[in-house]
Amino acid sequence: MAQQELSPHIQDSIAYLTITSVEFLRVARLAIKPDILPSDVAFRTVKACYKYYDLTKEAPGDHICDVIQEELSGISESKKELVYHFLDRVSQMKPPNTKYVIQQLNTYAKTRTLEVAAVDFVKLVEKQRFSEAELIMYEALKTGIVSEEVGYDYLHDAPVTPDVEERLVSMGLTHFDKIRVLKRQDLVVFLGGPKGKKSWALTHLGKEGLLQGRNVLHISHENSEQETVDRYDRMIIGATGRYWDKREPVKICYVDDDTEKLAYDEEFRHCIRDPEVPQKARDVMRKFGGRLIVKKYPMYSCTADEIERYLDYLERFENFVPDILINDYPDIMKTNESNANRDNLNVLYMKHKRWADDRNMLVAVVSQARREAIRAKRLTMKDFAEDIRKVANCDVAIGICQTDAQSEAGLATLYVLAARTGASDVGCGICQNLDIGQFATQSFPAKLGVQVADEDDSE
Repeated sequence: MAQQELSPHIQDSIAYLTITSVEFLRVARLAIKPDILPSDVAFRTVKACYKYYDLTKEAPGDHICDVIQEELSGISESKKELVYHFLDRVSQMKPPNTKYVIQQLNTYAKTRTLEVAAVDFVKLVEKQRFSEAELIMYEALKTGIVSEEVGYDYLHDAPVTPDVEERLVSMGLTHFDKIRVLKRQDLVVFLGGPKGKKSWALTHLGKEGLLQGRNVLHISHENSEQETVDRYDRMIIGATGRYWDKREPVKICYVDDDTEKLAYDEEFRHCIRDPEVPQKARDVMRKFGGRLIVKKYPMYSCTADEIERYLDYLERFENFVPDILINDYPDIMKTNESNANRDNLNVLYMKHKRWADDRNMLVAVVSQARREAIRAKRLTMKDFAEDIRKVANCDVAIGICQTDAQSEAGLATLYVLAARTGASDVGCGICQNLDIGQFATQSFPAKLGVQVADEDDSE
């Protein structure tokens, strides 16, 4: 949803980018006037950075305090303190989502410029000065950041390397990450049967996002906030969920490096109910720079509009813009009851894809497989329940497959069922141990898992 105002987070991000990024200054300098910024401290910071860039063609970087001195001459000491406090806060930011910042700034600049131009246009028309009125509106309509308005000029813009520019998060599994690294603007769907570990897969992705310094918003329509938080604690710590002893023996599955075969061992693990254990883990996770927010909605109460409202709220009041949005799961959200259920789901999935594009983030959801696919060795695109159009709307579909024998052995397989770009119909095996909250502890070639764990090798 395009905003008509700039949130404090976006204003902080604009200041951060004008201080640190020559690339941002190149596209913003001629297109965006600093006086449209609603915050005085952001206005003064951006104005000073523009002046420095005009002289040096560089971003101020560590010289920002020296650069801003001229801009602060003649103002009161209290206002100077506000600016320095603002700069100190901005200097502690992690690098923002640049593309999303440019989108928001571009929309805001056009809105503000058109508002002012509309007033002048009416005055000139009343005076019958039509040529001047036309020129004002023409100039106003040209407002905006060129790269955002024009798009990618293939013959003139520099080549883009997707692995450098877009890669956002890996699954932390060697054999899967060779197949697929997830990117901004991806809509990823995990497909599995009922109780098929789909929610665990989302929690695993969220955990990996935190480990890689990303902001993660995890929305649940089934599990409570506490249940989801417990899963994250166990996912990070590898702890048991039992209530009694502080340490419990658990069976661990792994691939032996010497024999390249699956093996099992027993380890003692902490209990999640020991409060010191998760607290220490969270202290460590904070050092990676990401944030995790968990939000629970009652089943069949949350709409797509509510999620958009909540995203805007987090940005405006919590300075939180997710890199990864996890929604568990769209099929049980409230939709337009006047339409057929399949049409509702199709629209809902298209909205998830739009969020990924508009907000330049990864969106990950789960979907139910057909009853016939439960405990199957392999899932295919045909196994999506309700509406096959889900496949058309997503960028990556990942199947979570587990036969009865694999489940007993603590194994499963992940397959890329469909992909808008890159390889599909490829996958790997994973070791699981949900007793200690581990959706995947290790990956290995998929065939190995089938041979060891499946009693029927004739298929």
